[in-house]
Amino acid sequence: MSPALFIPVAEETGLIHDIGRFVIDRACRDLLRWPDMKVAINISPVQLREPNFANDLLAIVERHGLSPHQFELELTEGILVSNPTIAKRKLSTLKELGFALALDDFGTGFSSIGYLRQFPFDILKIDRSFVRDVGMNQTANALIQSLVSLGDAMNLDVIAEGIENEDQLGLLRLVQCEYVQGFHISRPVPAAEIDALLAGHLPARPARSTALAAGDAATLRLVGA
Repeated sequence: MSPALFIPVAEETGLIHDIGRFVIDRACRDLLRWPDMKVAINISPVQLREPNFANDLLAIVERHGLSPHQFELELTEGILVSNPTIAKRKLSTLKELGFALALDDFGTGFSSIGYLRQFPFDILKIDRSFVRDVGMNQTANALIQSLVSLGDAMNLDVIAEGIENEDQLGLLRLVQCEYVQGFHISRPVPAAEIDALLAGHLPARPARSTALAAGDAATLRLVGA
C-alpha cells in the first residue's frame, strides 16, 4: 500500500505518532547491521509539531547505542510554511543534537531560496518532477543545472529524485549532481535483502548515506525508499 493512501489518515487521527516511533525504532534496529551507513527517515509535519519529538527521537536512537549523526531526517516544504518560526526552532534543536536535515521534494511547494537560507538544512532533494523531462528538452536540462548549482553554492548535498533511466542518470552526471535516487538505481527492498544489494555494489570505502554517486553508475552508497 502506498504511504500516500494511509499517511494522511494517520496524521488526521493521531496514529502517525505511534507509526513514527515504530519506524524510527525499526530503522535503528536495522542500522545496527550497517554501522558505517546513515539512514534517512521521513518526518511528518504532525510529528515535528509534537512538543517532545526531538527528545523522544534522541531517546530511541540512544537506546540502541546509536548516534544522531547516523541519521538524516527528510522533511517536506509544507513543514516550513505553516509556522516558520516554530519550525526553525525545532529544526535547529534537531541539528544541534546531531541529526542531518534534508529538504525533500524541493520545488513542489512554497519554499524558496529564502527558506534554504533561513533553515539549517544539510541536504537538498530535487523533486522528481524536475527530473522527468531531463534529456528531452533544454529548459529541463537548464533547470536541473540551476538547482544543482544552487545547492552547491549553499554548501548543501544535492540528491536528484526519480531517476528512472540511463539517459536521466547521464544528464545528472554531466551537471555534476553527486547523488541520485530512483527505480533505475533500485526499487525499495526489504532490509533483509540490502546486504546482498550492498555486496554487489558498495565500494570498500565507508558509505555516506542515501543514493548513488552520480559519477559511477555501479557505486551504490545506499538507496533510500
